[in-house]
Amino acid sequence: MTRGRPWLRLKVAASLDGKTALNNGVSQWITGPDARRDAHVWRARSGAVLTGIGTVKDDNPRLTVREVSTTRQPLRVVID
Repeated sequence: MTRGRPWLRLKVAASLDGKTALNNGVSQWITGPDARRDAHVWRARSGAVLTGIGTVKDDNPRLTVREVSTTRQPLRVVID
């Protein structure tokens, strides 16, 4: 706040071996329900949600707050 820069949070779901998905593409969730809900709590407090084009093409994410009640949705930003 004193430097006039935005706050930034990074959320990464990875397994103990550092993978984010199975090689065959079958996996859907690495995190459990509690971790996903916590991520949505933080997402509800955010002004924007950012992801890369690869994630959009592979996963078609909604990038919205769904697990908690909120009066607004963050801006969805895709880096290509």
